[in-house]
Amino acid sequence: MSEITDYEAQQIEQTNASALTPVVFVHGLWLLPSSWDRWRAVFEEAGYATLAPGWPDDPNTVEDANKHPEVFAHKTVGQIADHFGDVIGRLTKKPAIVGHSFGGLLTQILAGRGLAAVSVAIDPAPPVTLILRPKPGPAGLGVLRCGIYWSGIQFPWNPSGIRAGRWTRATGSAVKS
Repeated sequence: MSEITDYEAQQIEQTNASALTPVVFVHGLWLLPSSWDRWRAVFEEAGYATLAPGWPDDPNTVEDANKHPEVFAHKTVGQIADHFGDVIGRLTKKPAIVGHSFGGLLTQILAGRGLAAVSVAIDPAPPVTLILRPKPGPAGLGVLRCGIYWSGIQFPWNPSGIRAGRWTRATGSAVKS
């Protein structure tokens, strides 16, 4: 379980104390929760309770982030999704979740875990794409050569024993939930 900051706990308490529908905003890479401030104001004026949790160890200000960019490193997608799951798990109502870019991918992961009443992924980061290509093999069988592609970058992956006679493409999340 990740550590929920005092600011996040305050947002959770205020949201639970209201009778309003919660909306959780999820920021992307190299941003902070404050990047959602103007959208939060729009949603609050429309009658929603909003939360903008940070990622684990997020700095409080852009100035702090510029001084210590290393705090953004060494987090896994799963750890970040778990942190948001911990925050959402403390809400008394299932929220709408809105995320942009990498936050959109996190939104999809959270929705897949059943944590959202509704989710909006704005221009989400792409999930991993697994492309299987046949390679000539013994006795005319095609032995698949596999590669994982993330935003156009190939990461070789060659499981043994997979065979097929045609090209197959599968897409899926990069994260085991």
